[in-house]
Amino acid sequence: MNERDLRGLLDQVKAGGLSRRVFVRRMMAVGLTAPMATQLLAFSGVAMAQSRPTYKPTKRGGGGLLKVLWWQGPTLLNPHFAVGTKDQDGSRLFYEPLAGWDADGNLRPILAESIPGREDGTLAADGKSVIWKLKKGVTWHDGKPFTADDCVFTWEYARDPATASLTSGSYKDVVVEKIDPYTVAVKFAAPTPFWADTFVAAAGCIIPKHLFADYMGAKSREAPANLKPVGTGPYKFKDFKPGDLVTGTINMNYHRVYSRAVDKTTGLRFDQSIALDGFYTRQEYPQHLRRVGFVDPETNKRLIFLTNHFALPALTIAALYKQRWQVELFFKWIKQNLRIRHFYGTSENAVKTQIWTAVCVYALAAIVKKELALDIAHYTFLQILSVHSFEKIPILQAFSQGDPNSAPTTFTKQLNLFNT
Repeated sequence: MNERDLRGLLDQVKAGGLSRRVFVRRMMAVGLTAPMATQLLAFSGVAMAQSRPTYKPTKRGGGGLLKVLWWQGPTLLNPHFAVGTKDQDGSRLFYEPLAGWDADGNLRPILAESIPGREDGTLAADGKSVIWKLKKGVTWHDGKPFTADDCVFTWEYARDPATASLTSGSYKDVVVEKIDPYTVAVKFAAPTPFWADTFVAAAGCIIPKHLFADYMGAKSREAPANLKPVGTGPYKFKDFKPGDLVTGTINMNYHRVYSRAVDKTTGLRFDQSIALDGFYTRQEYPQHLRRVGFVDPETNKRLIFLTNHFALPALTIAALYKQRWQVELFFKWIKQNLRIRHFYGTSENAVKTQIWTAVCVYALAAIVKKELALDIAHYTFLQILSVHSFEKIPILQAFSQGDPNSAPTTFTKQLNLFNT
């Protein structure tokens, strides 16, 4: 390819007759690298491809209901019976492995406290064993604790030929031992460079021993949890229609870090510091939260408040939330009673001015209604005023109880225009 041919291709890209991708492929065919071909386009005045925008959600769940469309619906929600990506993705909503791979190919801890390494001795120098330290305080969606027993059971369950799991290849050639309630060791028969297979990614999802222990081997397909999963994942199971629809709700599981003493005679029940356990909630809010329990003496309802404010007394937190509810009721009243169909301005001052004007009109109407001693609903009073707002008539006449369609009173002494 000579210079004339190269310039011709560049002109085609500029004119839109040739795509950037096809140009790069042709350059690679003659021995140029993709970055060099891209630089040729840049030097020739061809705009760079627009990079994908980075999505930064303001808060989890803040965007409303998330709907994901797949080419085919899952048929089972047991990760060890997953037939293809559809079942793996459906199960992954509810179950988690010890670790998983991110978009850049890095191993990230999920249920594990950290990734094993040579530095701390959790990855053996001979490549024949690896030690996983589990996160403490994690619970299954039904509240039962997640421990090393669940990891050992998952290994026994998946490697059993009678279970006929599709993930048996990740478990049949290893031995898993429990070191303590939150530590397990995976041992290999020979040095294994790729040790991050057992308990990792889709095939490594841990299942709860207390729900699957009675369904080992030949009975594995009969477990109710195959269709109603109970995991530790980002979503809790809500509904499942095999081959059609999977529905879940956000998992807000947490564990208690510390409890402070409270005076229960004031209505307080507990004052705790908690940490979120869900994989995504841990990432989005790794700090501790404050959980305050309170029984309302007026309604006898048990209320639980979550806050990130640790300085105020627990009783003050409860009182603030109670007053906050009064504010909510006030705005609900405004919405129901003030005649504001839309706001004419969007600035803070414009919105406040319009609300204040509407409140003044409401108050003036209430004063007039009281002065006239009218026995009608305030809403009806405002409705009648809106109808007669441009009529010059006595105000009492507008609220009279007479029939407006009745015939006018006739006077017998009224003269006729034409005599007959």
